[in-house]
Amino acid sequence: MIPSYMKDVARVGLLVLAVISTAGAATNRYLFVGHPRAAGPGQIVQREVERIDFSRYDALLLGGDYTISRTASRDIVDYLDALFALSAPTTLASLGNHDTSHRNYFTYVSGRPTYYAARTNGITFVVLDTTGDLSKLYHLWGERLRLRMDRSS
Repeated sequence: MIPSYMKDVARVGLLVLAVISTAGAATNRYLFVGHPRAAGPGQIVQREVERIDFSRYDALLLGGDYTISRTASRDIVDYLDALFALSAPTTLASLGNHDTSHRNYFTYVSGRPTYYAARTNGITFVVLDTTGDLSKLYHLWGERLRLRMDRSS
């Protein structure tokens, strides 16, 4: 039997993964949505994705390729923000190869760089941007590693 909070997710024909984590008495729900763009003309995600109640999840993980034409305008990024709440601390969004043309506005709306680490419910998530300059990833990883080593001493 499909839990009620997953019924809308079960109908979506794309890469969607719902994970339930239990730690002690707490139960956390995480939803990953990747490649939600609709096929054909228009700058929208699949209608099934628009119908998902994202508030049922403790964190929303977005894998990029949101629309067909590379988030070519601010209007498209604003649409994505209205749908996914890109700046919410529980929304972790990465860019796909269809999302790079308006990268600066995407980072402005989300309030985050295109690569970062975030911690929620005791889990560290690392969001990578492999569409651009990979030297930035080295800086992020090196800094996180240094902080971890400092804490363990």
